[in-house]
Amino acid sequence: MQVFEKIGWIRKAKGWSQEDIAERLGMSPTGYGKIERGETDIPLSRLEQISEILDINLADLIGLEDRGIFNIASSHYQSHFNNHIHAATEPAELTHELNQERLKNAHLQEMLAQKDKEIACLRELLDMLKNPPARENE
Repeated sequence: MQVFEKIGWIRKAKGWSQEDIAERLGMSPTGYGKIERGETDIPLSRLEQISEILDINLADLIGLEDRGIFNIASSHYQSHFNNHIHAATEPAELTHELNQERLKNAHLQEMLAQKDKEIACLRELLDMLKNPPARENE
């Protein structure tokens, strides 16, 4: 999944419009729409802003784990201390599934919080119906 696709997917999972994100970024909805369609290169500073707004780690957003993490280790067994690069990669498919599950979990947490707010509101209404305020004319 491309970065611009992830941005759109996460935004939708949070129930936000493109206009919501554009406003938070201080840019036009048209300009933000180009980001989600992959029609423009996204500067690192803008990616940092987007990751903060979407509440996702920048590394997760840009998918560093999809490309692998490289560790440079110096070899003490060779006379010239040659550097060796070892790649530690996760299968892209597994990483994609993990990211999807994280997003689903975040969305479910938001839905649960909304449910709790609705229950509290319904309890207040029920209390009002059970105990209506006294009328002055009676």
